[in-house]
Amino acid sequence: MGILDMRVDDFLKEVKKPTANPGGGSVVILIGLMGVNLLRMMDKKDYKDLEDAGSVSRETFNRIEEKLRFLVEEDIRKTKDLIESFKNNTTNEDLFIEAARVQMDFVDTILEAMEESSFILKNGKESTLSDGEIALNIMRDSINSALPTIKINLDNTSYTYDYEGKLGEASRLYEADKKIIEGRLK
Repeated sequence: MGILDMRVDDFLKEVKKPTANPGGGSVVILIGLMGVNLLRMMDKKDYKDLEDAGSVSRETFNRIEEKLRFLVEEDIRKTKDLIESFKNNTTNEDLFIEAARVQMDFVDTILEAMEESSFILKNGKESTLSDGEIALNIMRDSINSALPTIKINLDNTSYTYDYEGKLGEASRLYEADKKIIEGRLK
């Protein structure tokens, strides 16, 4: 059974166990996925003159959701591989990079979701604007929460990652999206 097939209560019991299945990486991805889906509560069935853009937005968020669902399970697989390599004394740079790559892909996917959020925030249901703001907070914070896992894995390699650039991009997108919400509340 995958993490996405678990009942919430069973999932919470698994998280508190002293194993890495699921660990912080997959939990962060799942939280980011919840943020993306919370934003989608603002989606409308009919955008009238903007329906073509609404359809593109829905298709983009469907693809983002599928990618995040994959990454939740992929993080568990790659973490198991890395842990097994420690047990077998076969750890190498590639395994650390592969473990970090799942989180790096997650960060890029959430950044894409934040970029795409503007259409829904501008045109979506006004009654769920607070959910949109909560979703933005979750997405921004999930990026920040993914960075320690990336760092701990990449510190064992020669691979470089632009932590500050990713945080800066998340902050820029967050501020732009927040202005959209504030503008709609006036």
